[in-house]
Amino acid sequence: MQGPRLIDPRPRIKLDLTADERIVLPPVHVQIFHPCSDAPEDGIKVLAYDYTEAFAEKFRALAERTRPRDPYDVVHLYRNTDAHPEPQRFIEVLRAKCEFKGISIPHMTDLEPHRAELETGWIHMLEHQLPTLLPVTTFWDALPEIFDWLQGAVAPPLAAMPVGAGDTLIRERVLDFPAGSRSPNLVEMIRFAAANRLLVEIDYRDKQGNRSTRAIEA
Repeated sequence: MQGPRLIDPRPRIKLDLTADERIVLPPVHVQIFHPCSDAPEDGIKVLAYDYTEAFAEKFRALAERTRPRDPYDVVHLYRNTDAHPEPQRFIEVLRAKCEFKGISIPHMTDLEPHRAELETGWIHMLEHQLPTLLPVTTFWDALPEIFDWLQGAVAPPLAAMPVGAGDTLIRERVLDFPAGSRSPNLVEMIRFAAANRLLVEIDYRDKQGNRSTRAIEA
């Protein structure tokens, strides 16, 4: 019979070290998101990838492995129009990274052999990390536009997914927060909904206890 196990309550930091990657652009100092009340007044900054470098590194990985996290990240990096890199600068960084690995710049056709494996591992590898996981086709079908952008055919950002008659509203989980809750999780849920083109249902209750629900585009 086993006795009780002691669980170390201290936070942990996981380090992922690599010795076979070329850093093309100078790293930048970025602010760490720290919503708790003990955040320093001056904030906390860390040395990180330049946004273009991170985007190019993820894009390079598409041709070599195409794991579920790679197309998921590439689509979100592309949709972040506030930080969109200039296409020519992006292609220069991507070319340098591909040359270092001894591979060509990836094309959509390079991903096709990995599609079956990608679909098989989609739920297993991502579902536990996300509050709501959209179907793999949502991201796969977005990739051609990104490759067109890469080739210089700049298209407008991906439009929000319409929800109307005949459409399916994907609702994997419903989370309830007490009235007046300021939990950082609530903020992150809304950010996630905005990034994934999901509707957010907000439950309103007045002082008399009357209740109404509204769907908003995050």
